[in-house]
Amino acid sequence: MSFATAAAQGVSVATGLMAGQTGAHAARYQGAVDANTALINSENAARSSEARAAADRFNAAVSEQLAESETERAGAEATDFRRAQSARQASSRARLAASGLALEGSPLMVDENIFSEIEFGAARLVHAGQVTATRLRNQATLLRRSADFDTETAINTREAGRKTAQWAVEGGEIRADAARLAGFGNAANSLTAPYRASTLTGRGAGWGLGDM
Repeated sequence: MSFATAAAQGVSVATGLMAGQTGAHAARYQGAVDANTALINSENAARSSEARAAADRFNAAVSEQLAESETERAGAEATDFRRAQSARQASSRARLAASGLALEGSPLMVDENIFSEIEFGAARLVHAGQVTATRLRNQATLLRRSADFDTETAINTREAGRKTAQWAVEGGEIRADAARLAGFGNAANSLTAPYRASTLTGRGAGWGLGDM
């Protein structure tokens, strides 16, 4: 083998090894990029879920407060209604007494009927408040469930991102190993090329260091 041939062979070997190393570095770099992208995307998605969860919990607390306020408001309106109707009834009695007129029927039965009507009106006010309060509490419950779901989603999203990143790094290592093996294979092919060529021309048995 001439010096020029040996030099060319050395260049081919070096080129194969360098190509393998370059491919390995590129595979590792791409794996790192993919891993970083997976972590960033999962973190952004998780934070969005957490933001929704925080908003839902806040709105749930507001709904609970509104429910309590509605209950108190309905109770206060019922009390005011009773007082207003009682005062109105007392005023009517005073006017009737001053006029000398009398109500038909037993005074006790009249009072009971009027009291029943007043209580019925007050009960309607309380019931309306309870209906609204119940709706608000149900809304709060749904919001808390939604918040719990979004919180769990954030946890799962981060975990999925970490796994995806791990797989990306491992995939990069696998591709890097494959690139190095390919480089070694190319280098080996360059080293054995003269022997294969001499074998094809019938010189395989006599090829050795003396031919260089």
